Amino acid sequence: MQRRSLIALVLMIIPVMIWVDEPLAEWVATWSVRLASGAAAFSITLASLGVAVAVVAGLMALARPAIVQPMAPSPSSGRVATLVLVSAAASFGAAGLLKHLIGRIRPSTIGADPWRFEPLAFDDRFAALPSAQAACIAAVALSLAMSFPRLRVPLVLAGAAACLARVVAGDHWPSDVMAGWALGATAVIVTRLGLARRQRRLHGRHS
Repeated sequence: MQRRSLIALVLMIIPVMIWVDEPLAEWVATWSVRLASGAAAFSITLASLGVAVAVVAGLMALARPAIVQPMAPSPSSGRVATLVLVSAAASFGAAGLLKHLIGRIRPSTIGADPWRFEPLAFDDRFAALPSAQAACIAAVALSLAMSFPRLRVPLVLAGAAACLARVVAGDHWPSDVMAGWALGATAVIVTRLGLARRQRRLHGRHS
């Protein structure tokens, strides 16, 4: 995800909060309970898959020094694994902290008002913004999409579908998942910059 796209996404969050969140949530609430349950299961499945990918990436990053000689992996394999792990963990942790600091009510709460906030409530009913699952999914999807350009479209579409499912399930307002996606994208960009700087530093030492 390019920086300009990320900036555009962030700038869209407030307008979506003003004009989209409540009408869309009211429309989604008229859908069947079975559809909402299916959407929740779908999003949880993809989020779990994203976590599994991050865990595997972490194991690859940790095990790489031990397998370099017998398997001779490409030099980029460790960077890809590190990018996925660090960006996913950072975005999920940051979202988990921010959502409780902000304390926005979830749309599934009875009589929910999208402009109701209870900062530092540490209550799951007031933990909508940003979506931690959307942040983690975005981090994993974008990390892999940047590392494997040929799979960019299906990876981004799968991530976007999982985020949309969080809205259909009634767990988040649209702006919540947008904020989560933006957070995940930011984590990927910052992590890539950090890894690139570290690589240049290592090359400088060996040159």
